[in-house]
Amino acid sequence: ISNLNAIGNDYNLIRTTIENAADQMWNLASTPAAAQDDRWAYWARLHMRVAIRNHPYLKTQRARRFRMLTELQDRSRGISSIDFSAANPGDKKILLIAFDPFGLDSAVHEDYNIKKSSPGAAAAMSLHGQPLSQGGFNGYVQAVVLPVRYRVFQRDDLETIVLPLLTGADKIDMICTLHDNRNGRYDIERFASRKRGVDHTDNDNKQGGALAARYYRARPDASMTPPFKLVRYAERTRPKFLTPTLPIANMIPGTLGNNLVIYNQQYATDNPADTQALSAAGSGTANVPSPNNASNPTVGSSGDFLFNEAFYKIASIRQDVASTTKTGHISLERIQGPSDDFDLPATQNVQANLASLIRDALAGL
Repeated sequence: ISNLNAIGNDYNLIRTTIENAADQMWNLASTPAAAQDDRWAYWARLHMRVAIRNHPYLKTQRARRFRMLTELQDRSRGISSIDFSAANPGDKKILLIAFDPFGLDSAVHEDYNIKKSSPGAAAAMSLHGQPLSQGGFNGYVQAVVLPVRYRVFQRDDLETIVLPLLTGADKIDMICTLHDNRNGRYDIERFASRKRGVDHTDNDNKQGGALAARYYRARPDASMTPPFKLVRYAERTRPKFLTPTLPIANMIPGTLGNNLVIYNQQYATDNPADTQALSAAGSGTANVPSPNNASNPTVGSSGDFLFNEAFYKIASIRQDVASTTKTGHISLERIQGPSDDFDLPATQNVQANLASLIRDALAGL
């Protein structure tokens, strides 16, 4: 920030300074040691955003300011550096998509906590660039961390990230979204709902009801690489619920057992008779009946916030391109309450458990 503040109107130097700082942030944040606590990267990125917005030259250059903010986001979150070239032949290639800390401002909700971390981000970053092996199967992980902001999901940012990894020469084996959700359990969620809830407040203090969800589909287009183009589509034209293709039989009971790792088939609709409660520990992997298509979704297995939306959107693009890449969402254990400070041993336990889940999945990829 001090280097940026010392620069006048030299845009090339401004750009280089921001790009280098953002790259350095991600390279440091995604090392196993630094990934023990993800919060510093979240707060450092916010400080950098403020510095970019307040830079005297960039204040007068709207397009260049936007470009620099975009570069900061993409580079410091690992989005622009997804790279599976270090994977060995035969390695299963896995992308983990996590999210920033969420629920920080107690002025918005009494249960929020400014000290909150994102165990999903910490766990994903701890595995970034790491090889994993089990039972003769090997994997290689890349990770990205997304913002918890509705306006990002209004654009096709997420779809643009995953589309080239679902089809074509760069196709990988598994894409999994992550966030911390419930105490004492890890849920492999079954139902992704197309419905965005209206009451959740994002990290910009915007509520879901202020913005109607935007959806995109991958339409065949031979002029593109891969040969698909992302186009807007109406919510009503897509399935009400979508389901994962993760290798659930390999992950449950898996190494951790079905009392800790649960195939959660919870959902709710506008028909009170067409709902499914939170799946219990030890409930196995047999599918319960799917929602009635005459009902309209209100809540998916992972809820009705942006985590559910990411789960749904990736499954939707997977279907559009008929991809065999395994996709789905894992709700990790929640380890901080409204008054809890950061807990390093608990975070390390989440990291170890996620690594076990990914190792268990390798044989099914």
